[in-house]
Amino acid sequence: MTLRSLPSEILLSILRLLPTKSLVCVSITSKYLNILTKDDSLWKSRCGVDTYQSPYPYLSYRKFYQQALHRHGYLRGIWLCDEDFEGALVYIFYQLSTKSYQFRFLDITRDGESTALHLNPISFSRSDGISLIERIDESIVTRGKYSSRYKDGDEFPPRNIPAEARISRSILNVSTGHCQTSIDNLSTRFFQLASDCVGIDTSGRYRNLLFYKLDPRMWQPHPDRPFRGMWAASYGPHGNEFIWFSQPDVTTIDAVKLTGDINVPRGESSFKITLKIEDTPDPDFPNRPVCRGKGQISEIYFHQLD
Repeated sequence: MTLRSLPSEILLSILRLLPTKSLVCVSITSKYLNILTKDDSLWKSRCGVDTYQSPYPYLSYRKFYQQALHRHGYLRGIWLCDEDFEGALVYIFYQLSTKSYQFRFLDITRDGESTALHLNPISFSRSDGISLIERIDESIVTRGKYSSRYKDGDEFPPRNIPAEARISRSILNVSTGHCQTSIDNLSTRFFQLASDCVGIDTSGRYRNLLFYKLDPRMWQPHPDRPFRGMWAASYGPHGNEFIWFSQPDVTTIDAVKLTGDINVPRGESSFKITLKIEDTPDPDFPNRPVCRGKGQISEIYFHQLD
């Protein structure tokens, strides 16, 4: 029995399992298979069934994939931007109506409701006072913002964020004089973008921004790890940031900052929680299960201890 002798329904089921490159190779083996591989159902799933209900303005899903997604379809997804200490999350999607890729920075805004702040005044002794001037380390102030580097600053993505590969920022703004011409040799996990393409830069520095595509498994919960995923966190007056709840095991949550600031940069652990309910009730949280955790307090600039 040969493939040609199989019913077309069975052949289509087999072809759906093939990678796109293999599907194209099969299409040039015979006229019959060439006609069969043009079945639009084979290409609809490769374009994204849930995202695109219709290929319009393209004539078919095959044309849509061929003209729009074949070379640059890997751009669709959530990317981590190496924007100094702050970092950023970027969502890239293909807009059919304009036939273009849309590049949007993700931001967090509150709904306008503010959390009530309750202060408990305590007596203060002048002899125990600390001068604000004395608190600031002069060596830190004179170093400036961009000289206060930490040992993970050259590596991207940071080590606390899972990645298939990591890259050194030292390669940015360096041209090798060689451009890849084969799609197979292009990276689908990293890309660079000139900073002047994403807004007004007032720093006076011309630089490229480096992006890494996050693995969807980072934000997909698991029955054994229900808290794993990307969360929007409010740090009060400090602002809102994106954090990633990693669950290295079923009893631990490690909250890693996807976006940060100069005091606690992106990629650093913000807090850790042990998922073990305390036996003794906490009076501050009556009738609530309480777990203990520990967090990292920001300081004047960030110091990563060896």
